[in-house]
Amino acid sequence: MAELKRVLGFKTLVIISIISMMGSAVFFDPPLGAAIAGPGSIISWILLTLLAVFIAKCFGELAAMFPKAGGIYEYSKQAFGRFPSFIIAWISLLVSIISIAMLSIGAVQYLAPTQSTLFKIIVSSIIIIAFTIIAYRGIETSSMATVFFGIISIVLLLSIIIPGFFKMDLRSEERRVGKE
Repeated sequence: MAELKRVLGFKTLVIISIISMMGSAVFFDPPLGAAIAGPGSIISWILLTLLAVFIAKCFGELAAMFPKAGGIYEYSKQAFGRFPSFIIAWISLLVSIISIAMLSIGAVQYLAPTQSTLFKIIVSSIIIIAFTIIAYRGIETSSMATVFFGIISIVLLLSIIIPGFFKMDLRSEERRVGKE
């Protein structure tokens, strides 16, 4: 059986891991969480961040235990055998494809809410086709695109978080109302 090539370096894997833990929900879900839970939503983000770190540590340990290319397929093969790992790998692939489609539709809806449905379908389809072409080109091209979008995501988040620290008002509501 042919072996998979190892083409991803340490820095690339770190950025991919950060982006995988962050996810795209960090851009779309905070307003919804804040509307439902108020300031308590920050606690849920902290807890979910800790959970994501523990999951990343588990995958890091698995990578150290089984230093072969193949990722989740290889890990599940060691635990459950070939056929279950085949099913797990295909489910993982399908979830990734569906996620790309949902994210592209969500991004277009978020960025162009007043545009027609046809416009949104066309733009979403172009995004999906572009990412499919990138994936088809191979892991090197896919990892470069992931690192590119990952760096953009991190810079965007930092450009929101850092100025936000200077605008925070930690006084209670009663003290704020009394001062105004």
